[in-house]
Amino acid sequence: MARRRMKGRWIRRLLLVSVVVIAAAGGWWAGQQTLVATDPTSAPSQDRVVISVEEATIGRELVLNATVVQPHVILAENALSGIVTWVTGEEVFDTGAAVYSVADVPVRVVEGDVPFYRDLEMGSSGTDVAQLQAALSSAGIYDGEADGRFDAGVRTALREWQRSNGDDITGVAVAGTLVAVPSLPAAVSVGEDIVKGTRLEGGEVAVSGASGERRFVLTIGSDQERLIPPDATIDVTYDVHTWPSVLGERSTNANGETEITLTSPEGAAVCGQSCAELPSDERVSLRALVHIVPTTTGPAVPAAAVRTTASGGTYVLTEGGESRPVTVVASGDGMAIVDGVTAGARIVVLDASGAAQPQPNGSPTVRPSDEPVNTDVPDDEATDAGG
Repeated sequence: MARRRMKGRWIRRLLLVSVVVIAAAGGWWAGQQTLVATDPTSAPSQDRVVISVEEATIGRELVLNATVVQPHVILAENALSGIVTWVTGEEVFDTGAAVYSVADVPVRVVEGDVPFYRDLEMGSSGTDVAQLQAALSSAGIYDGEADGRFDAGVRTALREWQRSNGDDITGVAVAGTLVAVPSLPAAVSVGEDIVKGTRLEGGEVAVSGASGERRFVLTIGSDQERLIPPDATIDVTYDVHTWPSVLGERSTNANGETEITLTSPEGAAVCGQSCAELPSDERVSLRALVHIVPTTTGPAVPAAAVRTTASGGTYVLTEGGESRPVTVVASGDGMAIVDGVTAGARIVVLDASGAAQPQPNGSPTVRPSDEPVNTDVPDDEATDAGG
């Protein structure tokens, strides 16, 4: 009995040793297979990075506010007394337009520098009469000269003008019914005392408006200033107008902000011949679209594909290994519009090592991608052309 138990123990021990030996042998084989599979000499080499040239549009714009600073002056005082029965809601006026009425008598604007201070009637003469003649002529009802003499022809034309406007037909321009504005059409403001239902005694401000040179100012912080190149162009818009402008003199205001004066490309006022159409407020805010990168369309390649020689020339490397000279027309956001290749051409961006391919006539370097413009500017909006 004792011998049979002893024999059983030896058999179990022999089986355990066999299992351990087999497991160790299996692990050694798996390790050898793993080492062979990860041999770096067996990994395939990488190809060059080759892309096709495509037609594309690049550009970057920044939306800001331009402030128009303009002198504000009183243009005329009210000379009528009575209750205000009507006040216009318009802002821009042309010759003959009514701005308010007192006791149903309309007050109209006429272009001129001399105030209308008296009744104009038969026998009157002077610059104020000439201004009235010009107004009648612009209405198409007077074909005489603006010679400053109130004669029968002027009276006839004035009566026709009064009739067409629905006014009392008297042939006399009563003092207070006409106010002179230096240039028309123009934006003018009705005086604060001219309110429907209130009584006027005379002497109140009738109309006021901008007079003199308008100054267009771009006020920006340091973050915005870094975005705008010195040669940037700006489109200032108002109503139906779009005025191109350029950057001018710079100064720093009390808040530490940079103020840049804008001018037309010719150095004149941004608003050109349309300044009189601007609102008459002393300060007017307008939309300004700053072209950081001019919108350009053409064959586009990654900026990293444009290489430079030691002499400063630029070229791209074709898939076949040819160095083809190019001219960079515009660049932005890591892309470049170039002359010298056409859409569909295959060019090398980088070789397997990431280095530029050699060129026979120089030692080239790969031009790095342009750094994207930071547009994280509060209260403003930057946009990319074409997307």
